[in-house]
Amino acid sequence: MAAFCSLLAGLLTFSCGAGDPHDFALSWHFEDGRDCAETGVAEVEVTVTATRASTARFACEDGLDPFGVPLGTFEAGVVEVEAAAISGSGQPLYVGSGRVDLRPGNERALLELVFVRE
Repeated sequence: MAAFCSLLAGLLTFSCGAGDPHDFALSWHFEDGRDCAETGVAEVEVTVTATRASTARFACEDGLDPFGVPLGTFEAGVVEVEAAAISGSGQPLYVGSGRVDLRPGNERALLELVFVRE
């Protein structure tokens, strides 16, 4: 069974009017403190499940940015994220997951994942 990541920073939110959609972004780092090149990770595949599931791939370095990669706009509710850090040859090397409860009144949410070895 794959190990799943821990949620490091939780959820950062910025106030806005109730009922507004949420811009949701994801950032990540590796539990061992290494960067993408040192871990051999080329891409990160992210699956987001809210009202429906969607999957996207990002260059590994993109998620190291403190502002993260944009995942889209979501209505209030629970958003689940599963991610795999993948080598250039397509091998999953690290995994992570997290969950955020987007509450009414917050305009932007950032989830920071910590990838652990698979």
